Amino acid sequence: MDQNFWPKIPETTIVLKNSDDYVFLIPEKPDWIHTNGNVASLLLACDEKKTLQEILDTYKEHPNFNEAKDLIEKLIENNFFDNTSNTEKHIKPSSLYSLHLNMTNLCNLKCIYCYAKERDNTSKDILTLDELTR
Repeated sequence: MDQNFWPKIPETTIVLKNSDDYVFLIPEKPDWIHTNGNVASLLLACDEKKTLQEILDTYKEHPNFNEAKDLIEKLIENNFFDNTSNTEKHIKPSSLYSLHLNMTNLCNLKCIYCYAKERDNTSKDILTLDELTR
Protein backbone atom coordinates (compact mmCIF):
# COMPACT_ATOMS: atom_id res chain seq x y z
CA MET A 1 0.00 0.00 0.00
CA ASP A 2 1.41 3.37 -1.05
CA GLN A 3 1.57 5.48 2.10
CA ASN A 4 2.04 8.64 -0.01
CA PHE A 5 -1.30 8.08 -1.75
CA TRP A 6 -3.71 11.05 -1.40
CA PRO A 7 -7.09 9.28 -1.02
CA LYS A 8 -10.31 11.06 -1.90
CA ILE A 9 -13.82 9.68 -1.72
CA PRO A 10 -15.69 10.59 -4.91
CA GLU A 11 -17.52 13.92 -4.81
CA THR A 12 -20.77 12.21 -5.81
CA THR A 13 -20.65 9.96 -2.73
CA ILE A 14 -23.89 9.95 -0.79
CA VAL A 15 -23.42 9.45 2.95
CA LEU A 16 -26.42 8.15 4.87
CA LYS A 17 -26.33 8.13 8.66
CA ASN A 18 -28.56 6.29 11.13
CA SER A 19 -27.35 6.40 14.72
CA ASP A 20 -23.76 5.07 14.54
CA ASP A 21 -24.31 3.31 11.19
CA TYR A 22 -23.10 4.90 7.98
CA VAL A 23 -23.63 3.94 4.37
CA PHE A 24 -21.41 5.43 1.68
CA LEU A 25 -23.03 5.15 -1.78
CA ILE A 26 -21.22 5.89 -5.02
CA PRO A 27 -23.90 5.87 -7.73
CA GLU A 28 -21.66 5.97 -10.81
CA LYS A 29 -19.54 2.92 -9.92
CA PRO A 30 -21.98 1.47 -8.38
CA ASP A 31 -20.38 0.86 -5.03
CA TRP A 32 -21.31 1.11 -1.38
CA ILE A 33 -19.90 0.58 2.12
CA HIS A 34 -21.76 0.04 5.38
CA THR A 35 -19.69 0.93 8.43
CA ASN A 36 -19.69 2.41 11.93
CA GLY A 37 -18.92 5.98 12.94
CA ASN A 38 -15.23 5.35 13.62
CA VAL A 39 -14.49 4.01 10.15
CA ALA A 40 -16.83 6.65 8.67
CA SER A 41 -14.70 9.41 10.21
CA LEU A 42 -11.62 7.76 8.69
CA LEU A 43 -13.29 7.66 5.26
CA LEU A 44 -14.49 11.25 5.57
CA ALA A 45 -10.88 12.28 6.27
CA CYS A 46 -10.04 10.99 2.76
CA ASP A 47 -10.47 14.39 1.11
CA GLU A 48 -7.18 14.48 -0.85
CA LYS A 49 -5.76 17.05 1.58
CA LYS A 50 -3.64 14.52 3.49
CA THR A 51 -1.63 11.50 2.46
CA LEU A 52 -2.82 8.08 3.49
CA GLN A 53 0.05 7.94 5.98
CA GLU A 54 -1.04 11.21 7.59
CA ILE A 55 -4.63 9.98 7.88
CA LEU A 56 -3.58 6.62 9.34
CA ASP A 57 -1.24 8.33 11.82
CA THR A 58 -4.18 10.18 13.36
CA TYR A 59 -6.06 6.89 13.89
CA LYS A 60 -3.23 4.56 14.89
CA GLU A 61 -4.14 4.61 18.61
CA HIS A 62 -7.73 3.61 17.91
CA PRO A 63 -8.65 0.06 19.08
CA ASN A 64 -9.99 -0.90 15.62
CA PHE A 65 -7.05 0.62 13.74
CA ASN A 66 -5.93 -2.62 12.05
CA GLU A 67 -9.41 -3.42 10.78
CA ALA A 68 -9.82 0.11 9.45
CA LYS A 69 -6.40 -0.04 7.78
CA ASP A 70 -7.32 -3.38 6.14
CA LEU A 71 -10.57 -1.84 4.88
CA ILE A 72 -8.70 1.13 3.37
CA GLU A 73 -6.28 -1.27 1.65
CA LYS A 74 -9.21 -3.20 0.14
CA LEU A 75 -10.88 0.02 -0.97
CA ILE A 76 -7.69 1.12 -2.71
CA GLU A 77 -7.35 -2.28 -4.41
CA ASN A 78 -10.95 -2.01 -5.64
CA ASN A 79 -10.58 1.57 -6.92
CA PHE A 80 -13.09 2.99 -4.46
CA PHE A 81 -11.30 6.32 -4.19
CA ASP A 82 -11.54 9.01 -6.83
CA ASN A 83 -7.96 9.77 -7.69
CA THR A 84 -7.87 10.28 -11.41
CA SER A 85 -5.63 13.32 -11.04
CA ASN A 86 -3.96 12.17 -7.82
CA THR A 87 -0.53 11.57 -9.29
CA GLU A 88 -0.41 14.74 -11.34
CA LYS A 89 -1.44 16.93 -8.41
CA HIS A 90 1.10 15.64 -5.97
CA ILE A 91 4.22 14.85 -7.99
CA LYS A 92 7.16 16.66 -6.55
CA PRO A 93 9.49 18.33 -9.04
CA SER A 94 12.71 16.51 -9.72
CA SER A 95 15.89 17.29 -11.55
CA LEU A 96 15.11 14.91 -14.43
CA TYR A 97 14.61 17.09 -17.50
CA SER A 98 15.08 14.58 -20.28
CA LEU A 99 15.38 10.88 -20.88
CA HIS A 100 17.07 9.18 -23.82
CA LEU A 101 16.34 5.57 -24.63
CA ASN A 102 18.44 3.60 -27.05
CA MET A 103 16.00 1.15 -28.53
CA THR A 104 18.82 -1.00 -29.83
CA ASN A 105 22.59 -1.27 -29.61
CA LEU A 106 22.76 -1.73 -33.35
CA CYS A 107 24.30 1.57 -34.40
CA ASN A 108 26.10 2.58 -37.57
CA LEU A 109 27.40 5.81 -35.93
CA LYS A 110 26.18 7.84 -38.91
CA CYS A 111 23.13 9.73 -37.65
CA ILE A 112 23.55 13.54 -37.62
CA TYR A 113 21.94 14.17 -34.22
CA CYS A 114 23.75 11.57 -32.12
CA TYR A 115 26.90 12.16 -30.11
CA ALA A 116 27.60 8.50 -29.46
CA LYS A 117 31.19 7.42 -29.38
CA GLU A 118 32.30 4.29 -31.14
CA ARG A 119 30.97 1.31 -29.23
CA ASP A 120 30.73 -2.44 -29.34
CA ASN A 121 27.49 -3.49 -31.06
CA THR A 122 27.72 -7.12 -30.00
CA SER A 123 25.96 -6.69 -26.64
CA LYS A 124 22.95 -8.96 -26.16
CA ASP A 125 21.62 -6.97 -23.15
CA ILE A 126 18.75 -5.36 -25.01
CA LEU A 127 15.45 -4.70 -23.24
CA THR A 128 12.36 -6.35 -24.61
CA LEU A 129 9.31 -4.27 -25.53
CA ASP A 130 7.55 -5.56 -22.40
CA GLU A 131 10.46 -4.41 -20.21
CA LEU A 132 10.47 -0.97 -21.84
CA THR A 133 6.77 -0.41 -21.26
CA ARG A 134 6.81 -1.18 -17.54
